[in-house]
Amino acid sequence: MKKSLYIYYKVPIANRSHTLSSLKAMMHQLKLMHSELEIQVMQRPEVSERDEETWMEVYTSPEGVSEVQIESIQSCARTFNMPILRKTEMFIPLLKE
Repeated sequence: MKKSLYIYYKVPIANRSHTLSSLKAMMHQLKLMHSELEIQVMQRPEVSERDEETWMEVYTSPEGVSEVQIESIQSCARTFNMPILRKTEMFIPLLKE
C-alpha cells in the first residue's frame, strides 16, 4: 500500500520565525537524504485563542513513504529542534483512480 505521512503540531506565534527556519533546514536535509520524498507544508488559516498556529507536514513518495524515510523524518525533527508534540498519522488511498 502507498502510505502518506501526516504530521501536525502547534507553533506559538512568538516562535514562528525560528520554527519556520528549522523546518526549512529540516526539509532541505530530508531532500538530500531522500530525493524522491515529496514534502508539503500547510497551516490552518486561523490562530488559536492561545496564540498558536497549527502546522502540518505532508510526506508522500511514488512508492509510498517507507519506514526508513519515517525514521529519517523523526531523526531530522529532533536534530532541527522541531516542536516535541508532533502528532503523526498514516493514510492509504481509499479509492483507486
